[in-house]
Amino acid sequence: MKASKFTIYTFAVAFTFIGLGCHIVKVRYAKMQEQKHPTKPNIIQPVRNATQAYIMRFHKVAQTEQQKYGIPASITLAQGILESGVGRSKLASKHNNHFGIKCWCKGRQHDCVPMADDSPNDRFKRYPSAWQSYRHHSQFVLKMPLKVSRGANYKQWAKALKRAGYATKRTY
Repeated sequence: MKASKFTIYTFAVAFTFIGLGCHIVKVRYAKMQEQKHPTKPNIIQPVRNATQAYIMRFHKVAQTEQQKYGIPASITLAQGILESGVGRSKLASKHNNHFGIKCWCKGRQHDCVPMADDSPNDRFKRYPSAWQSYRHHSQFVLKMPLKVSRGANYKQWAKALKRAGYATKRTY
């Protein structure tokens, strides 16, 4: 009797290990197949990195701004990704400023956040929502002396923004 209980117990343990081993092999095989044949990300699949997450979160806002103001959504998203550190910068995460837009007037101090950038006394706009940051960015860009046609591609837009002095860093 004792031998049969031991045999059953041993069989159960062995069966469990074999089952776990098979599961591990299946998971590894699936990962290997995914690397060989990656699928395009969609709403059902998980986002693979922070940049994709940022794009998925704000692409419709950028497209709306493109329809209203003519600025390519790819340019708006690229600037948002760069300026906000994919939405993780303190300015973006706490104050909804995704484009590093500074406060230039002294009057409305409650809309501004002190933060060192080019100088220790710089002040940046604070927005109630990210959408308002995107809208202000569109309006701000259109007030710049851009020499770009309305149907220009993203490369022409990027060069025009650099020439117009959008960013204060020379490597922008």
